[in-house]
Amino acid sequence: MHNFRRIFLYLPATLADLSCAMLLLGSVLYGTNLGASTIEVGWIGAAYGLSYLLMPAIIGRVGDKLPRKTSLVIAALAQISVALFYLFVVATTFDLIVGQFLLGIANGFHWPALEAYISEQTGISHSSHSKRIANFCIAWSIGYSLGPFIAGVFSDYNVRDAFLLVFFLTIINFSIVVAGFSSERSIKSPNKTVPSLEQIVPVDSSLEKRHKTPDREFYALLIGIIVYVSAAKIVLSYFTNYAKLPEGLGWNGTLVGVVLLCFGIGRTVYFIIGRFLENSLRLIRIAVIIEGSLLVTLIFLKDLWSVGLIMGIFGLFGGLIYFQTLEMLLRHEQRAKGAKAGLFESMIGLGGSLSPLLAGFLAEIDLLLPFGVFAGFTFIFFLLQYFFTKNVLSGN
Repeated sequence: MHNFRRIFLYLPATLADLSCAMLLLGSVLYGTNLGASTIEVGWIGAAYGLSYLLMPAIIGRVGDKLPRKTSLVIAALAQISVALFYLFVVATTFDLIVGQFLLGIANGFHWPALEAYISEQTGISHSSHSKRIANFCIAWSIGYSLGPFIAGVFSDYNVRDAFLLVFFLTIINFSIVVAGFSSERSIKSPNKTVPSLEQIVPVDSSLEKRHKTPDREFYALLIGIIVYVSAAKIVLSYFTNYAKLPEGLGWNGTLVGVVLLCFGIGRTVYFIIGRFLENSLRLIRIAVIIEGSLLVTLIFLKDLWSVGLIMGIFGLFGGLIYFQTLEMLLRHEQRAKGAKAGLFESMIGLGGSLSPLLAGFLAEIDLLLPFGVFAGFTFIFFLLQYFFTKNVLSGN
Protein backbone atom coordinates (compact mmCIF):
# COMPACT_ATOMS: atom_id res chain seq x y z
CA MET A 1 0.00 0.00 0.00
CA HIS A 2 2.88 2.32 0.83
CA ASN A 3 4.54 1.72 -2.55
CA PHE A 4 1.21 2.27 -4.29
CA ARG A 5 0.88 5.61 -2.52
CA ARG A 6 4.39 6.57 -3.63
CA ILE A 7 3.39 6.04 -7.26
CA PHE A 8 0.44 8.37 -6.72
CA LEU A 9 2.85 10.93 -5.31
CA TYR A 10 4.67 11.33 -8.63
CA LEU A 11 1.98 10.67 -11.24
CA PRO A 12 0.61 14.24 -11.19
CA ALA A 13 4.08 15.48 -12.17
CA THR A 14 4.23 13.09 -15.14
CA LEU A 15 0.70 13.84 -16.31
CA ALA A 16 0.96 17.61 -15.87
CA ASP A 17 4.17 17.94 -17.85
CA LEU A 18 3.01 15.46 -20.49
CA SER A 19 -0.03 17.68 -21.00
CA CYS A 20 2.00 20.89 -20.81
CA ALA A 21 4.57 19.74 -23.37
CA MET A 22 1.88 18.50 -25.75
CA LEU A 23 0.06 21.82 -25.55
CA LEU A 24 3.25 23.86 -26.03
CA LEU A 25 4.64 21.94 -28.98
CA GLY A 26 1.16 21.43 -30.42
CA SER A 27 0.54 25.18 -30.19
CA VAL A 28 3.81 26.10 -31.90
CA LEU A 29 3.31 23.57 -34.72
CA TYR A 30 -0.35 24.53 -35.11
CA GLY A 31 0.61 28.20 -35.24
CA THR A 32 3.29 27.47 -37.84
CA ASN A 33 0.73 25.58 -39.93
CA LEU A 34 -1.60 28.60 -39.66
CA GLY A 35 1.15 30.77 -41.15
CA ALA A 36 2.11 32.59 -37.95
CA SER A 37 5.23 34.75 -38.15
CA THR A 38 8.25 34.04 -35.96
CA ILE A 39 7.19 36.93 -33.72
CA GLU A 40 3.70 35.46 -33.33
CA VAL A 41 5.19 32.05 -32.56
CA GLY A 42 7.41 33.83 -30.04
CA TRP A 43 4.29 35.16 -28.33
CA ILE A 44 2.86 31.64 -28.22
CA GLY A 45 6.02 30.41 -26.51
CA ALA A 46 6.18 33.43 -24.18
CA ALA A 47 2.54 33.56 -23.07
CA TYR A 48 2.93 30.65 -20.65
CA GLY A 49 5.94 32.26 -19.00
CA LEU A 50 4.26 35.66 -18.73
CA SER A 51 1.45 34.33 -16.56
CA TYR A 52 3.75 31.86 -14.82
CA LEU A 53 6.14 34.65 -13.83
CA LEU A 54 3.98 35.92 -10.96
CA MET A 55 1.53 33.13 -10.20
CA PRO A 56 3.87 30.59 -8.52
CA ALA A 57 5.44 33.17 -6.20
CA ILE A 58 2.00 34.40 -5.13
CA ILE A 59 0.34 31.02 -4.89
CA GLY A 60 3.39 29.46 -3.23
CA ARG A 61 3.05 31.79 -0.24
CA VAL A 62 -0.72 31.36 -0.07
CA GLY A 63 -0.31 27.61 -0.41
CA ASP A 64 1.83 27.48 2.74
CA LYS A 65 -1.32 28.43 4.65
CA LEU A 66 -3.56 25.85 2.95
CA PRO A 67 -3.53 22.05 2.77
CA ARG A 68 -1.37 21.06 -0.20
CA LYS A 69 -4.19 18.87 -1.47
CA THR A 70 -6.51 21.89 -1.70
CA SER A 71 -4.04 23.73 -3.93
CA LEU A 72 -3.56 20.64 -6.09
CA VAL A 73 -7.32 20.12 -6.52
CA ILE A 74 -7.71 23.76 -7.62
CA ALA A 75 -4.83 23.31 -10.05
CA ALA A 76 -6.31 20.10 -11.48
CA LEU A 77 -9.67 21.78 -12.10
CA ALA A 78 -7.92 24.70 -13.78
CA GLN A 79 -5.96 22.31 -16.00
CA ILE A 80 -9.19 20.61 -17.07
CA SER A 81 -10.63 24.02 -17.98
CA VAL A 82 -7.59 24.86 -20.11
CA ALA A 83 -7.84 21.52 -21.90
CA LEU A 84 -11.49 22.26 -22.73
CA PHE A 85 -10.47 25.69 -24.04
CA TYR A 86 -7.98 24.09 -26.42
CA LEU A 87 -10.46 21.43 -27.48
CA PHE A 88 -13.46 23.65 -28.23
CA VAL A 89 -12.24 27.25 -28.62
CA VAL A 90 -8.74 27.38 -30.14
CA ALA A 91 -8.83 28.19 -33.85
CA THR A 92 -6.46 31.14 -34.40
CA THR A 93 -2.95 32.20 -33.43
CA PHE A 94 -4.39 34.58 -30.84
CA ASP A 95 -6.35 31.70 -29.29
CA LEU A 96 -3.11 29.72 -28.97
CA ILE A 97 -1.49 32.64 -27.13
CA VAL A 98 -4.46 32.91 -24.77
CA GLY A 99 -4.40 29.15 -24.17
CA GLN A 100 -0.74 29.20 -23.16
CA PHE A 101 -1.37 32.18 -20.86
CA LEU A 102 -4.21 30.30 -19.13
CA LEU A 103 -2.05 27.18 -18.83
CA GLY A 104 0.60 29.22 -17.01
CA ILE A 105 -2.00 30.33 -14.47
CA ALA A 106 -3.23 26.77 -13.92
CA ASN A 107 0.28 25.40 -13.46
CA GLY A 108 1.10 28.28 -11.14
CA PHE A 109 -1.20 26.53 -8.66
CA HIS A 110 0.16 23.08 -9.45
CA TRP A 111 3.95 23.03 -9.29
CA PRO A 112 4.78 24.95 -6.07
CA ALA A 113 2.21 22.89 -4.13
CA LEU A 114 3.41 19.57 -5.59
CA GLU A 115 7.10 20.35 -5.01
CA ALA A 116 6.45 21.44 -1.42
CA TYR A 117 4.22 18.40 -0.78
CA ILE A 118 6.89 15.99 -2.01
CA SER A 119 9.62 17.75 -0.03
CA GLU A 120 7.48 17.57 3.13
CA GLN A 121 6.96 13.82 2.68
CA THR A 122 10.70 13.21 2.61
CA GLY A 123 12.70 11.31 5.22
CA ILE A 124 15.00 12.91 7.73
CA SER A 125 18.33 12.81 5.89
CA HIS A 126 19.82 14.91 3.10
CA SER A 127 20.26 11.72 1.08
CA SER A 128 16.58 10.79 1.29
CA HIS A 129 15.56 14.32 0.36
CA SER A 130 17.86 14.32 -2.66
CA LYS A 131 16.51 10.96 -3.85
CA ARG A 132 12.89 12.06 -3.40
CA ILE A 133 13.50 15.22 -5.42
CA ALA A 134 15.29 13.10 -8.04
CA ASN A 135 12.23 10.82 -8.28
CA PHE A 136 10.05 13.90 -8.75
CA CYS A 137 12.31 15.21 -11.51
CA ILE A 138 12.34 11.82 -13.25
CA ALA A 139 8.54 11.73 -13.11
CA TRP A 140 7.95 15.11 -14.73
CA SER A 141 10.81 14.66 -17.19
CA ILE A 142 9.27 11.45 -18.52
CA GLY A 143 6.09 13.39 -19.25
CA TYR A 144 7.95 16.33 -20.78
CA SER A 145 10.01 13.95 -22.91
CA LEU A 146 7.06 12.07 -24.38
CA GLY A 147 4.84 15.15 -24.80
CA PRO A 148 6.74 16.82 -27.69
CA PHE A 149 7.09 13.51 -29.53
CA ILE A 150 3.37 12.71 -29.25
CA ALA A 151 2.37 16.27 -30.25
CA GLY A 152 4.78 16.17 -33.20
CA VAL A 153 3.23 12.95 -34.52
CA PHE A 154 -0.31 14.28 -34.05
CA SER A 155 0.57 17.55 -35.82
CA ASP A 156 1.24 15.64 -39.04
CA TYR A 157 -2.35 14.36 -38.96
CA ASN A 158 -4.73 16.28 -36.71
CA VAL A 159 -3.34 18.35 -33.84
CA ARG A 160 -6.77 18.50 -32.19
CA ASP A 161 -6.46 14.82 -31.40
CA ALA A 162 -3.56 15.82 -29.15
CA PHE A 163 -5.81 18.35 -27.40
CA LEU A 164 -8.39 15.60 -26.84
CA LEU A 165 -5.73 13.37 -25.30
CA VAL A 166 -4.69 16.23 -23.01
CA PHE A 167 -8.28 16.53 -21.79
CA PHE A 168 -8.36 12.86 -20.76
CA LEU A 169 -4.96 13.22 -19.07
CA THR A 170 -6.22 16.13 -16.96
CA ILE A 171 -9.25 14.09 -15.88
CA ILE A 172 -6.95 11.28 -14.76
CA ASN A 173 -4.74 13.76 -12.91
CA PHE A 174 -7.74 15.21 -11.06
CA SER A 175 -8.86 11.72 -10.02
CA ILE A 176 -5.39 10.87 -8.69
CA VAL A 177 -5.14 14.06 -6.63
CA VAL A 178 -8.60 13.58 -5.11
CA ALA A 179 -8.22 9.87 -4.37
CA GLY A 180 -4.51 9.47 -3.74
CA PHE A 181 -3.30 12.55 -1.89
CA SER A 182 -3.54 13.16 1.83
CA SER A 183 -4.63 16.50 3.29
CA GLU A 184 -2.03 16.13 6.03
CA ARG A 185 1.25 18.03 5.91
CA SER A 186 3.29 14.90 6.65
CA ILE A 187 2.85 11.15 6.35
CA LYS A 188 1.76 9.52 9.59
CA SER A 189 2.68 6.07 10.77
CA PRO A 190 0.08 3.95 12.61
CA ASN A 191 1.35 5.06 16.01
CA LYS A 192 2.86 8.50 15.61
CA THR A 193 3.70 11.30 13.28
CA VAL A 194 7.04 11.01 11.55
CA PRO A 195 9.24 13.79 12.93
CA SER A 196 10.47 16.46 10.60
CA LEU A 197 14.08 16.89 9.56
CA GLU A 198 14.19 20.00 11.70
CA GLN A 199 13.18 18.00 14.80
CA ILE A 200 15.54 15.05 14.28
CA VAL A 201 18.57 16.99 13.02
CA PRO A 202 18.55 20.41 14.71
CA VAL A 203 19.37 23.10 12.22
CA ASP A 204 22.25 25.33 13.14
CA SER A 205 20.71 28.79 13.45
CA SER A 206 23.56 30.55 11.67
CA LEU A 207 23.43 28.06 8.79
CA GLU A 208 19.65 28.33 8.50
CA LYS A 209 19.84 32.11 8.51
CA ARG A 210 22.54 32.05 5.84
CA HIS A 211 20.39 29.98 3.50
CA LYS A 212 17.23 31.94 4.19
CA THR A 213 18.96 35.22 3.32
CA PRO A 214 19.18 36.19 -0.38
CA ASP A 215 22.98 35.73 -0.41
CA ARG A 216 25.41 35.02 -3.22
CA GLU A 217 24.72 31.31 -3.32
CA PHE A 218 20.99 31.96 -3.57
CA TYR A 219 21.47 34.39 -6.48
CA ALA A 220 23.78 31.93 -8.23
CA LEU A 221 21.13 29.21 -7.99
CA LEU A 222 18.47 31.51 -9.45
CA ILE A 223 20.80 32.46 -12.30
CA GLY A 224 21.29 28.78 -13.03
CA ILE A 225 17.60 28.06 -13.33
CA ILE A 226 17.08 31.09 -15.59
CA VAL A 227 19.79 29.72 -17.88
CA TYR A 228 18.20 26.28 -17.88
CA VAL A 229 14.69 27.41 -18.72
CA SER A 230 15.83 29.99 -21.29
CA ALA A 231 17.84 27.37 -23.14
CA ALA A 232 15.06 24.79 -22.79
CA LYS A 233 12.51 27.23 -24.19
CA ILE A 234 14.76 28.00 -27.14
CA VAL A 235 14.88 24.26 -27.81
CA LEU A 236 11.21 23.46 -27.22
CA SER A 237 9.67 26.64 -28.62
CA TYR A 238 11.93 28.42 -31.10
CA PHE A 239 13.77 25.35 -32.43
CA THR A 240 10.40 23.71 -33.08
CA ASN A 241 9.37 26.64 -35.28
CA TYR A 242 12.81 26.85 -36.95
CA ALA A 243 12.92 23.13 -37.72
CA LYS A 244 9.41 23.13 -39.22
CA LEU A 245 9.87 26.17 -41.48
CA PRO A 246 10.87 25.42 -45.11
CA GLU A 247 13.57 28.11 -44.90
CA GLY A 248 14.80 26.49 -41.68
CA LEU A 249 15.32 22.72 -41.57
CA GLY A 250 12.06 21.84 -43.32
CA TRP A 251 11.29 18.87 -41.05
CA ASN A 252 7.84 17.44 -40.43
CA GLY A 253 6.31 17.31 -36.96
CA THR A 254 7.34 13.72 -36.34
CA LEU A 255 11.04 14.45 -36.93
CA VAL A 256 10.85 17.49 -34.66
CA GLY A 257 9.25 15.30 -32.01
CA VAL A 258 12.00 12.69 -32.31
CA VAL A 259 14.76 15.26 -31.80
CA LEU A 260 13.01 16.81 -28.81
CA LEU A 261 12.55 13.31 -27.38
CA CYS A 262 16.37 13.07 -27.38
CA PHE A 263 16.47 16.26 -25.30
CA GLY A 264 14.02 14.77 -22.81
CA ILE A 265 15.87 11.46 -22.62
CA GLY A 266 19.13 13.24 -21.85
CA ARG A 267 17.50 15.24 -19.06
CA THR A 268 15.84 12.14 -17.60
CA VAL A 269 19.15 10.26 -17.66
CA TYR A 270 20.73 12.92 -15.48
CA PHE A 271 17.81 12.84 -13.05
CA ILE A 272 18.45 9.10 -12.66
CA ILE A 273 22.20 9.37 -12.09
CA GLY A 274 21.76 12.57 -10.08
CA ARG A 275 20.34 10.46 -7.23
CA PHE A 276 23.88 9.25 -6.57
CA LEU A 277 25.89 12.44 -7.10
CA GLU A 278 26.68 15.18 -4.62
CA ASN A 279 25.13 18.52 -5.49
CA SER A 280 27.54 21.36 -6.11
CA LEU A 281 27.40 24.97 -7.23
CA ARG A 282 30.61 24.34 -9.13
CA LEU A 283 28.92 21.63 -11.23
CA ILE A 284 26.02 23.97 -11.98
CA ARG A 285 28.48 26.60 -13.15
CA ILE A 286 30.22 24.12 -15.46
CA ALA A 287 26.86 23.01 -16.87
CA VAL A 288 25.93 26.61 -17.67
CA ILE A 289 29.01 27.15 -19.87
CA ILE A 290 28.40 23.82 -21.62
CA GLU A 291 24.77 24.79 -22.37
CA GLY A 292 25.96 27.99 -24.04
CA SER A 293 28.49 26.10 -26.15
CA LEU A 294 25.85 23.62 -27.31
CA LEU A 295 23.59 26.46 -28.45
CA VAL A 296 26.37 27.63 -30.78
CA THR A 297 26.54 24.20 -32.44
CA LEU A 298 22.88 24.47 -33.51
CA ILE A 299 23.93 27.24 -35.90
CA PHE A 300 26.00 24.77 -37.93
CA LEU A 301 24.29 21.39 -37.57
CA LYS A 302 21.53 20.40 -39.99
CA ASP A 303 21.18 16.61 -40.12
CA LEU A 304 18.80 14.72 -37.84
CA TRP A 305 21.32 12.48 -36.07
CA SER A 306 23.85 15.16 -35.13
CA VAL A 307 21.14 17.51 -33.91
CA GLY A 308 19.56 14.68 -31.94
CA LEU A 309 22.91 13.91 -30.27
CA ILE A 310 23.42 17.56 -29.32
CA MET A 311 19.88 17.71 -27.96
CA GLY A 312 20.56 14.66 -25.79
CA ILE A 313 23.70 16.28 -24.31
CA PHE A 314 21.77 19.52 -23.96
CA GLY A 315 19.12 17.76 -21.91
CA LEU A 316 21.73 15.98 -19.76
CA PHE A 317 23.37 19.21 -18.54
CA GLY A 318 20.06 21.04 -18.37
CA GLY A 319 18.84 18.30 -16.06
CA LEU A 320 21.88 18.82 -13.86
CA ILE A 321 21.13 22.53 -13.49
CA TYR A 322 17.44 21.99 -12.76
CA PHE A 323 17.78 19.13 -10.31
CA GLN A 324 20.67 20.45 -8.27
CA THR A 325 19.15 23.93 -8.02
CA LEU A 326 15.73 22.70 -6.90
CA GLU A 327 17.11 20.19 -4.41
CA MET A 328 19.45 22.68 -2.74
CA LEU A 329 16.79 25.37 -2.51
CA LEU A 330 14.17 23.07 -0.93
CA ARG A 331 16.54 21.15 1.32
CA HIS A 332 17.62 24.22 3.26
CA GLU A 333 14.08 25.62 3.61
CA GLN A 334 12.46 24.15 6.74
CA ARG A 335 9.19 26.07 7.01
CA ALA A 336 8.02 27.99 3.92
CA LYS A 337 8.74 25.36 1.27
CA GLY A 338 5.80 26.50 -0.86
CA ALA A 339 7.15 30.05 -0.99
CA LYS A 340 10.63 28.85 -1.94
CA ALA A 341 9.24 26.49 -4.58
CA GLY A 342 7.07 29.35 -5.86
CA LEU A 343 10.09 31.62 -6.27
CA PHE A 344 11.94 28.83 -8.08
CA GLU A 345 9.01 28.37 -10.46
CA SER A 346 8.72 32.13 -11.00
CA MET A 347 12.30 32.16 -12.25
CA ILE A 348 11.17 29.51 -14.72
CA GLY A 349 8.40 31.90 -15.74
CA LEU A 350 10.90 34.74 -16.20
CA GLY A 351 13.18 32.76 -18.49
CA GLY A 352 10.24 31.09 -20.18
CA SER A 353 8.58 34.39 -21.07
CA LEU A 354 11.55 36.41 -22.28
CA SER A 355 13.45 33.83 -24.34
CA PRO A 356 10.75 32.78 -26.87
CA LEU A 357 9.63 36.38 -27.35
CA LEU A 358 13.14 37.71 -27.96
CA ALA A 359 13.93 34.72 -30.17
CA GLY A 360 10.90 35.51 -32.33
CA PHE A 361 12.06 39.09 -32.91
CA LEU A 362 15.65 38.03 -33.59
CA ALA A 363 14.46 35.41 -36.09
CA GLU A 364 12.87 38.16 -38.17
CA ILE A 365 16.44 39.31 -38.85
CA ASP A 366 17.97 35.86 -39.30
CA LEU A 367 16.66 32.42 -38.35
CA LEU A 368 20.02 31.41 -36.84
CA LEU A 369 20.51 34.60 -34.83
CA PRO A 370 18.60 33.42 -31.71
CA PHE A 371 21.03 30.55 -31.16
CA GLY A 372 24.06 32.86 -31.23
CA VAL A 373 22.52 35.61 -29.12
CA PHE A 374 21.28 33.25 -26.40
CA ALA A 375 24.66 31.51 -26.34
CA GLY A 376 26.15 34.95 -25.63
CA PHE A 377 23.61 35.54 -22.84
CA THR A 378 24.54 32.19 -21.33
CA PHE A 379 28.22 33.12 -21.23
CA ILE A 380 27.33 36.39 -19.48
CA PHE A 381 25.26 34.47 -16.91
CA PHE A 382 28.26 32.19 -16.39
CA LEU A 383 30.41 35.20 -15.50
CA LEU A 384 27.75 36.40 -13.06
CA GLN A 385 27.63 32.97 -11.46
CA TYR A 386 31.40 32.94 -11.19
CA PHE A 387 31.30 36.29 -9.41
CA PHE A 388 28.67 35.07 -6.93
CA THR A 389 30.31 31.69 -6.27
CA LYS A 390 34.05 32.27 -6.63
CA ASN A 391 34.55 31.78 -2.89
CA VAL A 392 32.11 28.85 -2.62
CA LEU A 393 33.56 25.34 -3.03
CA SER A 394 30.26 23.42 -2.98
CA GLY A 395 26.54 23.89 -2.53
CA ASN A 396 26.16 21.76 0.57
